[in-house]
Formats: sequence, structure tokens, C-alpha cells
Amino acid sequence: MKKLLAFLIVLLLLTCPAFADDTPSPFDIAGLSGTDFIVSYAADNGQVLYFTSMHHHPAELPQDINFDGIDDLVFLTATGAGNTYYTFFVNLNGKYERVFLMGHENDAACNFQLYPDQQLLSVSVSHGAAGALYEKVLFRWGGANLLPVRRMVSEEYTETTHDDQTTTTVTHHDQVHVSFCRFEESTFVGDVYAEQTLSLYDINEETLTHWDAILWQDLQ
Repeated sequence: MKKLLAFLIVLLLLTCPAFADDTPSPFDIAGLSGTDFIVSYAADNGQVLYFTSMHHHPAELPQDINFDGIDDLVFLTATGAGNTYYTFFVNLNGKYERVFLMGHENDAACNFQLYPDQQLLSVSVSHGAAGALYEKVLFRWGGANLLPVRRMVSEEYTETTHDDQTTTTVTHHDQVHVSFCRFEESTFVGDVYAEQTLSLYDINEETLTHWDAILWQDLQ
């Protein structure tokens, strides 16, 4: 009798409207783009925002990403083995505007970090080799856009030769070439200010710390 009574109480709790979550989700699926969902999001100011995501219900992470003291919208849109991608909308005068990473291949901010003291934001993409191959870009804000300040790329070293009608490219899988670029204001083509080629097996935590110091040179 006690078991039956307990079962009826649980059933009543599950079916009673007072205990149901009637809060509508701000997310909806507007379509597909390849293998990604086209997600619509009903913002708190009445705007409907659209973006693509591998998740039909991406995580929403409100935070101040442009350092103006007002929360913006950050959506976690894709995850991989070593990379996590986010889509940004900044709140400018009460209106959400999509953020574009100018001069960058992907408008999704991968593995982003905020640097409030320097008013900068970084994105970084891991390309393997236990973290030895990667790209990192420092951005500053220009309205709703992110403009590049510094960029470093660590990649497998390649050599290209030309002979008559033949072009030959040799990739050295055991060597790494790293280059550092700085960008003048409103330009998306950087000037190389440092570069290095070394054995993949010589790269360690000390090497990565040194590279980061070169990237941040004169910016701290």
C-alpha cells in the first residue's frame, strides 16, 4: 500500500502543471547549413539573432567581452578534441551586433581569452603535435569588429623549389617554423617581425612560454 501511495504521489508531481517548466526556450532551429544547425535566438531586448552551430541548443554564456561594463552574448557553437568555438554578439547601445574577426579565416572565436588590462582578446587554434602546432591572434575592438594586432603561427616547415615547369614542395614533419606578425591599424596583412625554425622534438613548455613573450612584445 505504501509503495502504491508513493507511486501515485510521484505521478501527481510529474503531471501537475504547477511543477512543469513552461518557460519557452529562446532557441529554435531555422534550418541547416551543411551539417550545422541554423539557430535562432530570441534575445532579452526582442531581437532575434541567427548563427550556425553544431549544437541545436548551444550553451549561452553572457559576459562582458568588449570591456565596456555591459554583458554581451557568447554562444558555444562547436567543440572538438582540442578546440572550442564561440560566436559573439556585443551589446552596443542596447542592440546586439554580430562580431566579425577581421582578417581571420573563421568568424568563430576559438579558445578565446580576455585581457581587460590591455583591452585585448585572443583566439588560438591547436593543429596537433601535442600543442606544438598552433595559431594565436591578439585582437582589439573596433566597434562590433575584432581587428588583429599580433599573430603567430607555428606550422610544419616546408621548402618550395621551382624548376622549369615544376614546383616541388617538401614538408618536414620533424621541423617547425614559427612566425610572428604585427598589424598596423586597419590593416589585415601583417609585417613579420620575428621567425624561427627548429626541431619538433626541441619544443617544450619553456619554448611555448618564450613564443608567447615574443607575441606580446611591447604590448604588456
